[in-house]
Amino acid sequence: SLLSSSRDLSFHVGNGLTVTKTAIDHIKAAKHEVLFVTCFWNASCASLLALSAALRDLARTHRARMASGEATRRLRVRIAFSSLSLLQKLLHTSNRRGKIWTPDTWVNKLGLPSQQELEGLDVEVKSLFFRPVSVLHSKFTIIDRQVVVLASANISWENWLECSLTLHGDIVSKFCLFWEQIWGSSGELLQTDWLTPSQRTPPAGAEETHDTILLPQPWHQNPDIPFLRWVFPFWPKLEYGKGEVPPTPQNTFLLEAFRSATETIYIQTPNLTCRPVVEAIYEAVARGVKVEVVTCRNMMVLEQLVTAWGRTEWEVNKLIKRVRKLGLRANDEERALRRGSLKVSYFRERKGGGGGEGAGVDGRWEEKKSHVKCYIFDGEVVVLGSGNADRASWWTSLEVNVAVFGRGIAGEV
Repeated sequence: SLLSSSRDLSFHVGNGLTVTKTAIDHIKAAKHEVLFVTCFWNASCASLLALSAALRDLARTHRARMASGEATRRLRVRIAFSSLSLLQKLLHTSNRRGKIWTPDTWVNKLGLPSQQELEGLDVEVKSLFFRPVSVLHSKFTIIDRQVVVLASANISWENWLECSLTLHGDIVSKFCLFWEQIWGSSGELLQTDWLTPSQRTPPAGAEETHDTILLPQPWHQNPDIPFLRWVFPFWPKLEYGKGEVPPTPQNTFLLEAFRSATETIYIQTPNLTCRPVVEAIYEAVARGVKVEVVTCRNMMVLEQLVTAWGRTEWEVNKLIKRVRKLGLRANDEERALRRGSLKVSYFRERKGGGGGEGAGVDGRWEEKKSHVKCYIFDGEVVVLGSGNADRASWWTSLEVNVAVFGRGIAGEV
């Protein structure tokens, strides 16, 4: 079941470095296991330098634990990613088990500490990618199977606005199973389980719980892009029905949330090229819902053209024209009844400088693009995770998100 609950929620908005540091704060406290998953991996960025330093510190700390007898076995660290470079993706194995990066590649190719520096840790680094365009786009960190940090940020150099949501409670076990199904091996979690009954029970006096749903999006190796079928007539077509998307938990939940919204919808997404989402926005406005969209100009243009045969700006312009026609067709009585509206904003950096008022969230720079993925429905259901409102995230990429119910957390986000 994907139905669950969460507690002790903590929302962070910043950039890639501050989001990574949010996960690092929990990694430093790990005593048994760290499961770190991201999509893109840059071997020389500030986020990786911070993560590498944290792993070195964790190794030293755990070696001391083993020397004192506090720990009897190495601390498990599993690092997973999908994209390193164009060449890596072109040459990547299609084997479902993926590629294991041996310790002799960690320093020079991945920018990680050496095996000697990480003595005391049981480290495995794995990548998965499926040609032509199926990246595993999820980004999350599980620490000791008790806390999960769900992020929008990669291990990357991009100076983008990012966010993360830290969750405790039963939802962590759902993420653990998701990790095992994608990145681990069957039965791996059971074979390495150390949690005691007390650790599985919420502590006395724990904060209120929130109904929470895990929303995965399995990858589809066939991108089903019309352009490819035009160039290659024998390219297979996926049959979902006209205008339909793969019926995954992510897609199904979000489309139903669009249909069920009665007052407001807020969307923040790097790109908006998923046409069923655009249609859902239009239908919501037409029935009286106030919709606000925050997206970006000129972001990942090549990816948009390849996977969607379109661009965010094109879809937004067409949507605005359709919404304007709603008012032209309506009579005075219908206008009085219909209070729906559409507001579209393009994220842009503020021109500040230094550490002054226009500086970014870390006090040093201003984020140039927004990489946040967020939906809020009627001010009481918030969806956060890795899924964009673009065609890639709804068709070909592996994603993972959570839907959290509660006006408190929705208002904070």
